[in-house]
Amino acid sequence: MYLTYLIELVNLLVKTKMGKNNLKFIYLYRHGETNLNVEGITMGQLSTIHTVFTDNGYKQIERLKQKIKENKIDVIYSSDYERTINTAKMVNDTNIPFFITKKLRGLNMGRFQGLPMKEFLNSPQIKKSFKDYSIPIPDGESINDLNSRIIDFITYISDKTNYNNIALITHSAVISNLIAKLLGKSYYNFDECIIEYFGGKLYVLSYNQYENQKILKK
Repeated sequence: MYLTYLIELVNLLVKTKMGKNNLKFIYLYRHGETNLNVEGITMGQLSTIHTVFTDNGYKQIERLKQKIKENKIDVIYSSDYERTINTAKMVNDTNIPFFITKKLRGLNMGRFQGLPMKEFLNSPQIKKSFKDYSIPIPDGESINDLNSRIIDFITYISDKTNYNNIALITHSAVISNLIAKLLGKSYYNFDECIIEYFGGKLYVLSYNQYENQKILKK
């Protein structure tokens, strides 16, 4: 126990000595709830569908706006879809630097995009992809592909920019699969998480569901 304490103390001293620019906090937020979320439509990377926020979605965005201020966000990155871009614009009322990127897209669900979620989840092909994360969804990508894409992006912006508090407006599949990957847990739907980046590694600090606003510590 004493040795563990010394190791943690040394790590803390190293962080302090190296300065704030080497310690980054990444805040991942899901876009506000849309009409197609309520209707149970599989969207993924489908860009041809127009979505509108529900009343609940607007409430979620208002809460996110406050969190952006409370967490003193330095920069906002958004996936390049209507629902994420509009969420990012609505929470950014203080002219925080804002960038759009394809890297934060949700899981590419291939031929199942635009279909009912029940049909997607009940497909034998999808069940295989969800059991073995290296198997791509037909005409889409695998869970491993998704996680690698997101981790590579977080690593890149953490290493190559001077921003310390970084917000990513993205999708539930991104956040939930990343949490499962980093914590070695089973998949469960989450809408928000906070990650610490230091020394080339990612550490999950907390994760949250919008529906109950309860922070679930790791």
